[in-house]
Amino acid sequence: MSETPTELIGGRYRVQAVLGEGGMGAVYRVWDENLQVVRAVKVLHAARTLKEDARQRMQNEARAMARLRHPNVVVVHDVVTSESGDMFLVMEHVEGGTLEDRLNERGTVDAIEAITWMVDVLKALELAHDEGIIHRDLKPSNLLIGPDGVKLADFGIAQLADADETLTQEGIGMGTRPYMPPEQWYSASTVDGRADVYAAAATLYRLVTGEIPKSLWLKDASDPTFASISEPLRKVLIRATRTRPESRHAAVAELRLDLERARSILEGNPPPKQFPWVSCLLVAAILGGGSALVGGGMFAASLWPTATPNPPQPLPVPTTTSEPPAAPEPERDAPQPAVRPAPQPRPVPEPIASPPQAPDLAPDPAPAVPEPVVELPQIKAFINSLPPGAEIRLDGESLGSTPFVGRLPEGEHAVELHWEGQIAVRRVVQMTGEEYRFCWDTRIGAVCPR
Repeated sequence: MSETPTELIGGRYRVQAVLGEGGMGAVYRVWDENLQVVRAVKVLHAARTLKEDARQRMQNEARAMARLRHPNVVVVHDVVTSESGDMFLVMEHVEGGTLEDRLNERGTVDAIEAITWMVDVLKALELAHDEGIIHRDLKPSNLLIGPDGVKLADFGIAQLADADETLTQEGIGMGTRPYMPPEQWYSASTVDGRADVYAAAATLYRLVTGEIPKSLWLKDASDPTFASISEPLRKVLIRATRTRPESRHAAVAELRLDLERARSILEGNPPPKQFPWVSCLLVAAILGGGSALVGGGMFAASLWPTATPNPPQPLPVPTTTSEPPAAPEPERDAPQPAVRPAPQPRPVPEPIASPPQAPDLAPDPAPAVPEPVVELPQIKAFINSLPPGAEIRLDGESLGSTPFVGRLPEGEHAVELHWEGQIAVRRVVQMTGEEYRFCWDTRIGAVCPR
């Protein structure tokens, strides 16, 4: 089949334009002659069509997209193998193009708008993860701008829980490197939903900065990589792109909530403060009825600060022009009300004076002169391993596990990386200049490829 065929699948789909091409195949804008509508058709390259694993991946992609009925997932209509053996995936056509196209045409995206788009994507990923589908290739070129939000596309290397995962061999990386977390570089077959958390944050970083997200997992808050990003969003992105999966958001839903809070702050609407006792009142009212609400209200009133009540005021004395009548004399035998004496303050005991101490006639010792502290200049250091998790020892002292990002004294040091109880590498290095970087691949026993 030619690269830009004029007809596809027996003349039903007529090509109007090429939307994009990749290693697996090409995507065309086509006209459906039968239904008289515009569609998008993904066609495997002729060389790929002959490979069974490529055909199986397209079949898995079609099944994954068909399973996800969500407004932020591109709709797949059919997957067809023609009589000549060519394989096609027929999908809805989204007019707005990809986010990568948007970046190339108009530059960076406003943070609030970018967060709104990513929230749409994360809602789609929530459903995908619930269905046992990990996308594994989230990036701006796989996100399409539709009239009602962004749509997630291209599940070509998605991991399906019920599919044959022998297509992805253990120990083989797969995906687009700038958007991949470190564990996916090592083995794409063993990642979980937190790989999509990393990719979503890396994609968002690309949208708001226009920069390729290279090794964000090596960067910390002080790194200039994040300098141009507002603080509410910067905190979220740094957490979502940590090296260890357990240090990131546990799920895409948690990342979405964090992004929505950051968006509220950027819009000038910080989230309201939470008062736990209000929730207690509501629960008590529901479970215990009115009495519980009254009791809860009394409890809340005891917690809430109140002003001191006003003292009783004397009744107003009516004014009159005549003399007031004389008060009647009390009867002699009538009992008189007892007058309670006003309480007297308790006497405060005087403190017992301590006996006078004899003056210390010994002269004061001369103050000790502190020794001058010599501070060695420090440089920023990045020490890592593939896979991460190797123990770092600097001059025999443990620095924890890789990756390490911090400041170390300038000069000569012995750096060791220990993996599975053994020394993987030991080097005596000179740490000079502005920063020091070192990464060791324990699988091949060599410096990490750049």
